[in-house]
Amino acid sequence: PERENITVKVQTRFQTCNLGENAAGGKPGISCLRFREDGKLFAVGGWDHRARIFTRRGKQIAILKGHDKTVTAVDWSTDYYTSGCLFSTGSSDGKILLWRLLLGK
Repeated sequence: PERENITVKVQTRFQTCNLGENAAGGKPGISCLRFREDGKLFAVGGWDHRARIFTRRGKQIAILKGHDKTVTAVDWSTDYYTSGCLFSTGSSDGKILLWRLLLGK
């Protein structure tokens, strides 16, 4: 079969979140991102050894500190309403951390 080329063009850009110039260690990069199943929150893993939780509009609501190297994996529990918003992070430091986020309704 003949292959068809598809071209994609980004029309606009907008900032979804900002780690800031003062990220720990001067490393403001993001290594991973994961939306919660309901789309209301998303998490990013950073080069600065931290995970951050944001609303879907980009408002930062938590910074999670506990890793010694880049956070390379983030994931949400699928039963977040009954688990109290259980969240996990993994890092190149070899640790997997579990977090229970206490979020207002």
